[in-house]
Amino acid sequence: MTSHNQALVMTLIYSRVLILLLLSITVHCKTYFVHESCSAKDGWNKYMNEALSFAKKSAERLNSDSDTDFAAVYKRIFQAEKSSPNSKYIRGVLLLVPFLMPACSDHQYTETVGTIADLTPTTDLKASDIRFHCDNDERWQKKSRGWHDPVHDMILRASGGTPSCHGQAKGVTYGARAIAPTDASSPRAGQNPARVVISICDSAFKSEDGSPLYFSDDLKQQDLEDSPIDNLAVILSITIIHELAHAVTGLEIRDLPNQASAYTWDNVINKATDVASKNAENYAYLALWAGIADAGYTLPRVRNDLPDVVKKELENDCKEGYLRKYKDITKRWVSKIEMSFVA
Repeated sequence: MTSHNQALVMTLIYSRVLILLLLSITVHCKTYFVHESCSAKDGWNKYMNEALSFAKKSAERLNSDSDTDFAAVYKRIFQAEKSSPNSKYIRGVLLLVPFLMPACSDHQYTETVGTIADLTPTTDLKASDIRFHCDNDERWQKKSRGWHDPVHDMILRASGGTPSCHGQAKGVTYGARAIAPTDASSPRAGQNPARVVISICDSAFKSEDGSPLYFSDDLKQQDLEDSPIDNLAVILSITIIHELAHAVTGLEIRDLPNQASAYTWDNVINKATDVASKNAENYAYLALWAGIADAGYTLPRVRNDLPDVVKKELENDCKEGYLRKYKDITKRWVSKIEMSFVA
């Protein structure tokens, strides 16, 4: 075999190895485990499916070159064009697509690809990356130096406060793990060393005005024109996405700059890009806008050819987060995603 042929063979081998490695990355996504305290809740599967679907819709709409409406939503939420460098990181949190794989490795998302839409369910609690629990944090046990979660072997130091499912809290993500036992036969042994636990609190399953906690067919058929987006931010799938934004990034994405100013549309759109890209609620709102876009809703279109007085009024409506429904929504290619809605 000539040196030229040898080089060609080696190139082919390296190429195939690289392809296999990339394929292994795309299929080795983070796993999630749902505790029976959640699965027993009425409609849980609908909430979870809606959350994952909204995350996928977000990434797919961002990947569309012709969806100018959603590009405007993205710019409003992250104070940047969707072609900006930080866009790779933001889209990588929502959905893995081939050219975004470097974004995952750049930010060292533990051992697996840290994306919401590609989460894979598992029944293996100890091996799972992310766990959902819906017992209103009743599992936590008070210890002399803080708190201990015996189900997931998580800890809360006394200096870190108490388990957070109280008051109006809808969800909380825990990332502090107990030190693994040295004895492999210990009941505590075998836990995923990078595990994260999400508590969906009781208040998240309640609606003050009796409206649905999911974007149901009934809700889609209502006239939501000029309704503020904050009215829809209470649906449970958005709480799930908020907590998953924390979880898939190992709590790299937080509530910024603090709990008081991390939430609501007004706070979301008034953050600098570097803060917005690390605030969980910004991802939740992006996913919400993507989810309702299929029903024709988006932000008001502020066209340059409009009179200044009209543009000013529309700009104010955007700042308030008012929904507009356009019959001739911007042409775009968005793949169809199956999603069940509760009627």
